[in-house]
Amino acid sequence: LPEGWSGTVVDLLNKRELPPLDLLIVALNEELFSEKALRMFSIWCLRKTLKIYRDHPYWGFSKKDYLDEYSHFADVADSFVNGTATEEELTRATPPEPHRHSHNTDKDMFIVAQSIFYKDLFESALIAAVYSSHVDSFHSVTEEVGLRIMCDKLIEMAKEEN
Repeated sequence: LPEGWSGTVVDLLNKRELPPLDLLIVALNEELFSEKALRMFSIWCLRKTLKIYRDHPYWGFSKKDYLDEYSHFADVADSFVNGTATEEELTRATPPEPHRHSHNTDKDMFIVAQSIFYKDLFESALIAAVYSSHVDSFHSVTEEVGLRIMCDKLIEMAKEEN
């Protein structure tokens, strides 16, 4: 950002002339969002990734039960962040780690799910955003557009928090 720049997180994320990954790094690293908001953003990324895989089962991620496990995890993670599920319930809902020879999509989904509860909130939200936009780029948008979608979601969340 230019020296002396000031503004809100919404102003920052609306700077369309800057690369969206840079915007995400600055917005998420500056602690402009609450812990709850960043966790909910990561859960949103997981749900977005799940939707892409459900819409495109030919990507090697066709097992409905497997996707259902991730969907259940997202529901329990959402409840946990909102204080209505216990840590034990969250642990029981965590999907199994993919096999060593699993398709990359299985591994991507697992990384997004696991990132939700990293201790480092910046790392948690950034990994979820990058992997989710990467998955999106396989289908209909470029990775840059996928990252811009992430910026737009953060703008929406910032407006809700204020």
